[in-house]
Amino acid sequence: MGISAQKIWQQHHIKDLMSLLQMGTGHLFYHSMNSHLARSSSAGSAPSTQQSDSFKNSLNSVPESTELSNGLVKPGFLSASTDTSKEVIKADKWSFHKELYNLHEKFLNRFALFMLEPSADGASPSKKIRQDQTRYPRQSAVDKNIKYGDKFIQVKDVFDEGVLEKVNREIDKDRRLFDLDLINEVFNRIDTSCKNQIPKNDIFDCPYIRFESSKRHEDSNIVYSYLLHDVGKYLVCQVDEDGKIKAKEAFKRNLLTRSEAVKELCCQALEKMAVLLDWSGNEVDRIKIFINRYPLFNPVRFKGLSFTPQNIKNMHWHRDQNEGSLVVQLNEHDCETEYSGGGLEIAQCSDSYPFIIPLEGTEEKKPYKKNGGYAFTNDMSLIHRSQDIEFKGINDEKEVAEKRIIVVMGNKRKAAK
Repeated sequence: MGISAQKIWQQHHIKDLMSLLQMGTGHLFYHSMNSHLARSSSAGSAPSTQQSDSFKNSLNSVPESTELSNGLVKPGFLSASTDTSKEVIKADKWSFHKELYNLHEKFLNRFALFMLEPSADGASPSKKIRQDQTRYPRQSAVDKNIKYGDKFIQVKDVFDEGVLEKVNREIDKDRRLFDLDLINEVFNRIDTSCKNQIPKNDIFDCPYIRFESSKRHEDSNIVYSYLLHDVGKYLVCQVDEDGKIKAKEAFKRNLLTRSEAVKELCCQALEKMAVLLDWSGNEVDRIKIFINRYPLFNPVRFKGLSFTPQNIKNMHWHRDQNEGSLVVQLNEHDCETEYSGGGLEIAQCSDSYPFIIPLEGTEEKKPYKKNGGYAFTNDMSLIHRSQDIEFKGINDEKEVAEKRIIVVMGNKRKAAK
């Protein structure tokens, strides 16, 4: 967005803007170093905060939001200035980014108020805004879809309903995810052979059972997965300018399933991810596709097992190894017995290398609905995990439930001409 579209610039405007920019930028770096030194010094040697306090006091009268600060100012100005701050924070791994970000938001609001002053031609701010929206594409959605430096985009109605229903009917026929004897056998086998694959069924060539937990191995969560890609031959495809897979039939032949509905589901998921992450017109390589099923049981059935299933709790925080990811829920929460929770939990990664743990206070819970989910990148500080589930089927020990999702991951590569 061109700033000149908002004002007819005069010399005093430029001076005011430059002062504001110097004050904001200078404060960000001064306060960052000030706080950094205060944390690493003794109480008696910590530097003075007079300049920092003076600036913060000057912001007390600034409103929390304005029309421009929530929309038109942010896309260009926020992305340019926060990118610099993020690089500084990332380089030194400072832990007080939230305070900096809040101050930066207030600085943006003050900038927005400056922009809303009447222009030299007498036009009202709202008229100027409308003129600018007509002349320049609105880009506010770009910044709203950023979480901790990564794209994070909610998506609905990912799949054609007919395709999704057929896939669910086909998957429903495989009830082995509720076979605790089989699951316990695989758990014991992993300790000696590391093999967790189980025999293929009528639809999927590579089903397997995983055990995940952020705590002890004996307190694992059960994840029943169908692998749709060949680990030794990662999938690759070309995506046209409309986000559609080129040579679609050839791509389908490389998927590890005999179900045409599942193949179509995978293609629709990959195309949706390409569009949401602006990958259209490029090659997508190192593609991985999973369908994950999370079984839920009445805890009384866990007696006698070699481990204690957690019914999807305390999953480990992680960042996917690929550049982009899409995760979509395939079924309803009350498919058999109702449960609550089980969405996607996101956070900013703390300074804990090599461990991936969330920075305190940054966790957010993002719910799933059937045929909806999230697309996101994995380039910066965003981390995620499955949110804890509260299973409501405790009256009948035979009651079971299931959370069912598809996960697509890949890397963007510029298409060869």
